[in-house]
Amino acid sequence: MKKMNISSYKENFYVIVVSLLSVIVLTGFLWFRTTPIYNINNEPIIAPNGKHLTLKEIEKAIMTAGLTLGWEMKPIQPGLIEATLRKRSHVAIVNITFDTRFYNINYKDSVNLKYHAGKIHVKYNEWVENLNKAIKAQITALSYN
Repeated sequence: MKKMNISSYKENFYVIVVSLLSVIVLTGFLWFRTTPIYNINNEPIIAPNGKHLTLKEIEKAIMTAGLTLGWEMKPIQPGLIEATLRKRSHVAIVNITFDTRFYNINYKDSVNLKYHAGKIHVKYNEWVENLNKAIKAQITALSYN
């Protein structure tokens, strides 16, 4: 039977620890790269001063919000805008539906964002949340005009 000295035990211990840490880090890294898709549903359209906004005014606010963030905004019909964001090799496409009381931002399609089984690259959700904040800001600005 081969006898191991203390330095051999230490060396084996370090190899095992480093291997385990590598697996944990890589697994965590891959796990955090995708997340469940974040859709905005029934977001209230609230004009702070109580002003009633028309469908056209709301469409203009949504279009302006998207354009200022670099989204390509394509009105499909009254109450529906298709928005596309291109970032390097990534493409996100959402449908924005709205009436005079609520709006929704829902995933439609994507390219190179690791979409699978309702999960997507974390950046997608950041882009949608930024779009949501910009829409709220534009609606607020409209209500003071």
